[in-house]
Amino acid sequence: MIAQEHARAAPLEYNALFTTFDSVFRTISKNQSEKYTLPFKTEKIDLDLVPDFPKKHKQQFLEVFGQPSLIYRDIRNLAEKLFSHPLFNDVTRLHPATVTRDGKRVYSDIYSGQWWQEFQKISKEGCVILGLMLASDKTVITGNLRNSAWPIYLKLANTPFEYRTKDTLHGTRLLAYLPVIESKRLPNKKWFPLAKKAIFHYCIGLVMAPFRKFGIFKTQGPDQKVYKCIPALTAYSADYQEHEYYENGTAELRTSSKMEHLYKLGNGLLHGTEGEKEEDEEDAEKEDKKIFMKISMHNIQNAFWKLPQPFFDLHDSLLVDDLHQLGGVYEHLLNCLDKLIMDLNGTKGASIIEEINNQASMIP
Repeated sequence: MIAQEHARAAPLEYNALFTTFDSVFRTISKNQSEKYTLPFKTEKIDLDLVPDFPKKHKQQFLEVFGQPSLIYRDIRNLAEKLFSHPLFNDVTRLHPATVTRDGKRVYSDIYSGQWWQEFQKISKEGCVILGLMLASDKTVITGNLRNSAWPIYLKLANTPFEYRTKDTLHGTRLLAYLPVIESKRLPNKKWFPLAKKAIFHYCIGLVMAPFRKFGIFKTQGPDQKVYKCIPALTAYSADYQEHEYYENGTAELRTSSKMEHLYKLGNGLLHGTEGEKEEDEEDAEKEDKKIFMKISMHNIQNAFWKLPQPFFDLHDSLLVDDLHQLGGVYEHLLNCLDKLIMDLNGTKGASIIEEINNQASMIP
């Protein structure tokens, strides 16, 4: 069912039915019995279980990093907590809608877009699409810039934009911390990027495991009612480096089916299932480089291949991280423009830049 709506001139008002949380860790340490708090699980990563990890370099990796750890929550339970949160009872979206303004269709939020409508059509009648929105960004957490964390956050597309993006309402929750694997000793090792990507996808696979099998999940939702929900990856916001980790391929290959087929083909070429088996592993690595450098990828199993398609199509869900890929590019362009002005105008360059800045400062 697709409803017809008129675009709102202003955000919906809300009633604060629930006291907002402090930061996640403060809440966890202060009150483990809190109804809306979910525990974190820490899992040590056994490198022998990581598909495509370069096993012959395992010892060298462990000597530098030790055994990596993943800290995460159960994504299904966390999504249910957000879906059933009493603060959002009156505003949670259960179905898509066509929104119009002055007789013309507008796309004001995810629920009014074509994505939700298309998925609703292929879902069983009476089911609610539980739209999962993920975001991750590795960040420095100490003043000396030496320590970093790599959090993943979860929010729901069912929660309207003005609620899920408002800090005080906590419509966004911490889902996991991925292991940060950086070293000045190993970046030039050819196997190191492959090792990092392999661990990365293994960890994502653990986080997403509750949704690995397609099914209709009975989920507690608004007003504590139980709904038949089909989880689907609505969006994944990440910076450019993480795009490379996730996609691992060029634009013409960016569908889950094509990438998985290419992975299997690559393994056949490298390990002899479609030809003579390589006796020397070094020769296999060279062959790997020849084949996959052409298409800018490492031959690694993508964690999203094991999730139900098309509901978890990563390549349709990845979004540009505005802060890094737009805001960052904008800053680089300004710096480049400053340099060009200085190079082309010599001593007059500084006065020209000052005049441009003065003019810009007068823009309302």
